[in-house]
Amino acid sequence: MNGFSWLGVIFSTLGTTLALGGWVVMSVPYFDNAPYLQDLRRHSKISFLIGVGFFLFFFVIFYLGAQYLDEESSGPLLAFTIFIILLPGSMLLGSETWERYNPKGMNKVSAVHAVAIATGIGMAEIAAVSLIFMILLRVSS
Repeated sequence: MNGFSWLGVIFSTLGTTLALGGWVVMSVPYFDNAPYLQDLRRHSKISFLIGVGFFLFFFVIFYLGAQYLDEESSGPLLAFTIFIILLPGSMLLGSETWERYNPKGMNKVSAVHAVAIATGIGMAEIAAVSLIFMILLRVSS
């Protein structure tokens, strides 16, 4: 592996770790009564170790991808990376959309349900906009 491959592995690892951490931080307020999350707030060392664990997990995935994948076989790794990076933005978009059309609706369902629906709504919005842009680019060329 040359220097640029290492740079890609490090930046991909940092980006996905920060994106997943951002999504977790955005999701935590919906889990008000979860005792394990209260422990994480009190013991920041555990939170730090979880973050390091995710960093190492992503580092191994991207290192192995840099070693064994080429341009034709890296599609699933790219899709996985894009999915992880889009999680915080989709959570933000989905929760805002849900609150606009159903005020306080997220407070009426369970936490896992609320996070899953909000993230799914955001992913659907991002996918729809992406599809519209791809169609427009295809029509214009």
